[in-house]
Amino acid sequence: MKTLSIITINYNNADGLNLTIKSVLEQTFANYEFIIIDGGSDDKSREVINKYKGRLAYWISEKDNGIYHAMNKGILAANGDYCLFLNSGDYLCKDVLSNIFRNDYKADILYCPLIFDFGNGRREIKSLPEKLSLFHLYNDNIWHPASFIKRILFLEQGMYDESFRIAGDYDFFFRSIIKFGASTQYINEPVAVYDTSGVSSISHNYFQIELERSTVHKKYLTPKQLYQLKVQKKIKNKFLRNLIQSSALFAKLYQLIYRIYFFTRYHSTPSFEVRKITFFTPSLNRTGSEIVLFNLLNTLLPLWDVNVVSSVNGSLASRLPEYFFYKYLKINKYHLRVRHYINKLRKNTLYPFLLNQRQSSIWYINTIALPDILQEAEQRKVTTWLHVHELQQMFETLTPEQEKRIINYPDLIIANSNTTAYLLKSKGRTGNIKIIYPAINTELIKKNKQIFNQYRKNTGFDEKDFLWIMAGTVDQNKNPLFFIEIAKLLISKFPQTKFLWLGSISDEALFITCLTRIKMLDLGAAVKFINPAGDEFQNYLQTADGFVLTSTIESFSIVTVEALLLGLPVVATDCGGVKEILIENTGKIVKGHENTEGMVAEMILYQTGEYPIDSAALHKYAKKYDISYAQETWNKLLIEEYESGKSKMIKIA
Repeated sequence: MKTLSIITINYNNADGLNLTIKSVLEQTFANYEFIIIDGGSDDKSREVINKYKGRLAYWISEKDNGIYHAMNKGILAANGDYCLFLNSGDYLCKDVLSNIFRNDYKADILYCPLIFDFGNGRREIKSLPEKLSLFHLYNDNIWHPASFIKRILFLEQGMYDESFRIAGDYDFFFRSIIKFGASTQYINEPVAVYDTSGVSSISHNYFQIELERSTVHKKYLTPKQLYQLKVQKKIKNKFLRNLIQSSALFAKLYQLIYRIYFFTRYHSTPSFEVRKITFFTPSLNRTGSEIVLFNLLNTLLPLWDVNVVSSVNGSLASRLPEYFFYKYLKINKYHLRVRHYINKLRKNTLYPFLLNQRQSSIWYINTIALPDILQEAEQRKVTTWLHVHELQQMFETLTPEQEKRIINYPDLIIANSNTTAYLLKSKGRTGNIKIIYPAINTELIKKNKQIFNQYRKNTGFDEKDFLWIMAGTVDQNKNPLFFIEIAKLLISKFPQTKFLWLGSISDEALFITCLTRIKMLDLGAAVKFINPAGDEFQNYLQTADGFVLTSTIESFSIVTVEALLLGLPVVATDCGGVKEILIENTGKIVKGHENTEGMVAEMILYQTGEYPIDSAALHKYAKKYDISYAQETWNKLLIEEYESGKSKMIKIA
């Protein structure tokens, strides 16, 4: 007969704990051990434990780091073949363990119905399907108070992920069943009564639950699986759902039909309100503001009907979640004359239709570089959220009317730094401003010796050279001529120093001037400009020994964060937002925008080892800008703004 470890965690719930303990000790099944993990309660919980401690296999009362830290403590103390997690306040049905364990089970996870106690005498027995599908796990859960899990699973596949606050058990079931193929068996007998006042049932925790479940989905499912599951979730008919699950073609066909149905039905329902959002962005190419939006879009909770619109079909577009609707307004692959007429057709026909179609949604405009979209929003009285990444040099390209609209019209402005927020306020913004720092997936940026060797060869520089890299568009603000002057002075002192600029060209005349200056100074073998495509940028950044930022103005600087993740020393001009990234022992900021001597002096101290570089510490520090932190703030902000602005939302007419 199998043995069972019953693990109860508790914190300041003495009455609930007493109820749980009594339900366990009244069982006639004897082949179990009872473990209680208390989080250092300061109510009467310890009195309750002391009352029954003679019948406990193990108990402890000390502070912990949350639910799943406590549950992991219980696992480490357990000896049974199976574990049952029965938290304080939940209680076992009468004699249920004898009924279940009269049979000898081999499945890794046994799961059963659960009785939900909603208070005031209202209870409901909820059952689960006899065969678990991916759709069920995506859409629902297995309940841990009615699940018996082989203890060896925790030893072989890992325990509960303590980074989760609410969905650690959801993550464990997903990992065990989807990733490792754990076997399951359904037993149609209610195990316990579940106290619905627990943390996962409280309504104000809904956002946190959705956020954590979304994190789990992205860990274990491909974008294609997520797309298909999202489509299936809209389908009530089981046969049709299974058909669509079996084919991506059917899934896309269904989504098209659904969209036509949705559009035609609700355009005739004036009172209908829908959570729709349209993201407008210039290019979806690999520039700072585009990367920020792209990273955030990939964390967007599945609570929105999403459209993404860009001017051109950028390199990041193909990597958007498949269930987003994406459109771009220009075609770049045809002969110039043909393209001219197609673009004209798009502008005069598709563009107005597109804007009309999304008039009932929130418009999220990424960057101030789309003043025409903001003008359309104002004319149509659309609820608008504007994400501002720019400082004064970009505002100077706007007309006074456009700048006034940017400052005054949006219901919400998201600033990418305190520096940007300060500029907006100085220009007269008195309305809603929120700050969300740009963030990236820090797990993707790690030192790789193989990439270093391969791409250092591609640069034409030797492994022994000390290579300083700057990244950015070749324009006046990024200051490429200053970059060349720094190179000239530093190479004169240390000839084995090399310089590489990574970035596209927006100012052709300036770029030609740079090449001329390099040739005139005879630096052609030591200073190079390249424009890597897509993910190649990160590979070339891997070849750096140090990062130098020569910009005149920066509202933030994502590439500085990337450099820190790679453990690179950073020397930057006093260009604004970078001061919010570089703190003591993470890099050096040099006063002045043309202080060649000052920049070189700091770079030499890194290059000669007088400033010791703790690459691991830099990487750890830069992880504060990981997308996992930004996504919670951003998603919560969008939902809060949507809820608070409902009265202003345009209804579909």
